Amino acid sequence: MSSQLAGRPVPIRILGEDLVIFRDGESRVGLLHRHCAHRRASLEFGRIEQRGIRCCYHGWHFDVDGTILETPGELPDATIRASICQPAYPIRELKGLIFAYMGPPAEMPGFPYLDSLDLPDHELVPYSIHSPSNWLQETENAMDPFHSVFLHGRVNSLGSSISSSSPSSPITSARPASSTAMRGAAAISSPCASTIISRRISRRTAACSRRCRSRAASGAPA
Repeated sequence: MSSQLAGRPVPIRILGEDLVIFRDGESRVGLLHRHCAHRRASLEFGRIEQRGIRCCYHGWHFDVDGTILETPGELPDATIRASICQPAYPIRELKGLIFAYMGPPAEMPGFPYLDSLDLPDHELVPYSIHSPSNWLQETENAMDPFHSVFLHGRVNSLGSSISSSSPSSPITSARPASSTAMRGAAAISSPCASTIISRRISRRTAACSRRCRSRAASGAPA
């Protein structure tokens, strides 16, 4: 998020790549490979300049697009600046979020500016939730609208709200969802609820499969 870039380079890991993100003195955001192209020092310890970032080890100076601006310690006529660069990704900053394109440069599409980004009388509030799970699990869960009714809506098979006094209720306490929670800004502890539920379902499924195989081997009906 834009609010997380305040003064120091921030080390991040995206899709298995170690990167560093920062905002330079001209308020431009750079997303570079974390290790310097010169001697592999981590740019998370680099010094943010008016333009770009400078490595803490030998002072090599990189622009936000990875272009080498200075190579202290090299001869004045050294051509190394023209032969290499620091790997970097193009970014787009919008509504408090920072988007990066990490695909082939020749195939970079236009930014998908959705109409929902500019709804009248609505304010987009960026937030971040750490979930120690695979990104595919998170994406699959977000694309599954039916779980919301039971996991977040607290309804039973008759369609009515589950109360804490119901003896058959699997939920020991019920409370109305606040407007903050409805906006998705409520804090979620780690590991997240969906991850815990997925693990429980996986264990129950595995146990059921073992029972079925055992009954099939003994000739007993499933």
